[in-house]
Amino acid sequence: MRSLAIFLIVFSLFTSLVFTHPAIVVDEVKRATKEIHISSPGPGPWRINSLQAISWWSSNIATDAICIATIKSEAGVVLFTQEKKNGIGTVGFTVGSSWPVGKNYYANVCLKSDSSVCGTPAKFTITK
Repeated sequence: MRSLAIFLIVFSLFTSLVFTHPAIVVDEVKRATKEIHISSPGPGPWRINSLQAISWWSSNIATDAICIATIKSEAGVVLFTQEKKNGIGTVGFTVGSSWPVGKNYYANVCLKSDSSVCGTPAKFTITK
């Protein structure tokens, strides 16, 4: 009878720890969050006609998923777009000769299957 009582006490302590410990719950949520991190281009300014790159890496997204890399003007006009497999990626682009100098541009990468999963856009400028 005493061993049964000890077992029940240990079992109840174990289950209350496992099912109520906040670190376990937070860790599961953190692990499930899909993230894209953009590492380039830097802020510039970059010269017209120069070759630059959008580079990124991701967390908790399958590497065979497709990402869309874009460059937008500050007015929101898409100037460049390319699809590439996820994971660690780089896409080269040429700064267009018709892009207005002194304006802000934004490089971003989003998951094709879920446009709410995007990196924080990398802001840059261009010069002649």
